Amino acid sequence: MHKNITLISVTLVSVMLFTVSLVLAETELEICQKMINSKKYSEGFLACQNAAAKGSPFAEIGLAGLYLEGLGVKKDVKKAIEIAKSAYAGIRKNAETGDIESQIFLGDRYSAEESSSDSASLIEQLSTLIKKDYFEAAKWYRKAAEQGSIEALNKIVNLYDYELPGELFDRVKLRNSTINELRKAAERGDVKALLFLGEEYYSKENYEKALKWLRKAAVKGSDRAQQLIDG
Repeated sequence: MHKNITLISVTLVSVMLFTVSLVLAETELEICQKMINSKKYSEGFLACQNAAAKGSPFAEIGLAGLYLEGLGVKKDVKKAIEIAKSAYAGIRKNAETGDIESQIFLGDRYSAEESSSDSASLIEQLSTLIKKDYFEAAKWYRKAAEQGSIEALNKIVNLYDYELPGELFDRVKLRNSTINELRKAAERGDVKALLFLGEEYYSKENYEKALKWLRKAAVKGSDRAQQLIDG
């Protein structure tokens, strides 16, 4: 049971917490991240609480994770679930009004692998907030991509590598179309798109083309691109 709860808490605190969409809450979220990373949970709890009070649903998710395991605050599973539900509702509302970080968050949640568990209703209750649905994931990633998010385009390509129903999703066509969008962004000099193309060609062992894009990404400061070049 402890192992399962820890898995959920890692997802809640480490993956979901630190996407910042509200400028008012940014400082507190940064402090919360720093405190939790250094295992100073009491300080982290206060920072998340302050950020949540200013309207950040991502801070609410942080609070839910802390309540879930009793880190920096008395353990309260019921409260953790209530806060998590409120947070998801807030994130969805922000996503529907065009917030890119919230749209990517929903895409990530809908495309995430479900945690395996044979215990307790706790994980069941948390997992029902968003069930895995690749079509929903693609919808939210596309909304973010349409606003210019290169990160979302990268995620769309990765999503199309999953086994989606062919009669509903022409994955090859959609994947190639998305790569063309990334290519246009790379030609404009976007470092994330440059890195993606470099890694794409690298994975296919087309090292000549990979180096072309990786060098351009490295010039723009990409450490990952430089590592691939040096490796």
